[in-house]
Amino acid sequence: MSTLMEIELQRKGEHALTLVANRIKALGDRMRGATIQIAWVEIGETRLFIAGINSSAGFNDRQRDEMKRLGILEVPCHLKGVRREDGGAPHAEENMAAYIRDRGGKGLRWSRAVVGGVFDTRRGSQSYVCAACRAMVERVGGVIEPPF
Repeated sequence: MSTLMEIELQRKGEHALTLVANRIKALGDRMRGATIQIAWVEIGETRLFIAGINSSAGFNDRQRDEMKRLGILEVPCHLKGVRREDGGAPHAEENMAAYIRDRGGKGLRWSRAVVGGVFDTRRGSQSYVCAACRAMVERVGGVIEPPF
């Protein structure tokens, strides 16, 4: 039995995770400074989809409902409440990498994180993974989806 995310992956191809991350971000309130990341990971014998957000933000109920409908697991944020003035809160990828490492897993595929405001990703977006988080992805494994 395929999850809805597995079906999305087949239907939308090489940009599937980024398109879904953009859709989930669009359901958010005041998400201008938030980054949403989705990854396909392997933990033990299980492959699953996980979503993370930078620790200075958080998912709302509509976003959680959509992730649940799609079969995406929300990863907890670390160091909640840390502000930019204090050196910055962990990025979505850092929260997700901690989750993957703690469970002895590895990343398989990562979205181009949806950063800042929501944009139509078919016509251009602010979807990218910063240098520090690209290094994090290299350590836990997986590839980042290509740009549009």
